[in-house]
Amino acid sequence: MDTSKKFIEMCWKAKEIQEHNGEWGDFYFVRGELFIHNGRELLENKDSSWDYEHIIKKVWLPRQDQLQKIIGVENYRHPLDMLSFLVDFKLFDSDYLNYCKLIDEMNYCESFKTVDQLWLVFVMWEIYKKRWTGKNWIGGNDE
Repeated sequence: MDTSKKFIEMCWKAKEIQEHNGEWGDFYFVRGELFIHNGRELLENKDSSWDYEHIIKKVWLPRQDQLQKIIGVENYRHPLDMLSFLVDFKLFDSDYLNYCKLIDEMNYCESFKTVDQLWLVFVMWEIYKKRWTGKNWIGGNDE
């Protein structure tokens, strides 16, 4: 589970996915602390603390399986099918590759260091046509 500052920022600014109803095992970031949902309430994880005090509302940090569910990969019969789905996106989605070339940032597509980050980028692109600039999601209805 990615709990990096980058992933927290990406999730916080992905307003479209923050409409999630909490369920058991969900991870949330609230006022500099990581919490886990136990089905009724959020339980604080005392081992985490960040300087992200400016995030005052609850931010859902989706797990990889939840991001996959959003995109609908549960329809794939085999885990390798799922992996090839993501690899095909990263390597062959022409709209996304054109965007990567357009912004001309070195290794943009490789700048996502965890699978959770890559899945979030994939979900935001495939469903909302939004791209991560390093600071915000742009595109979709915003353009």
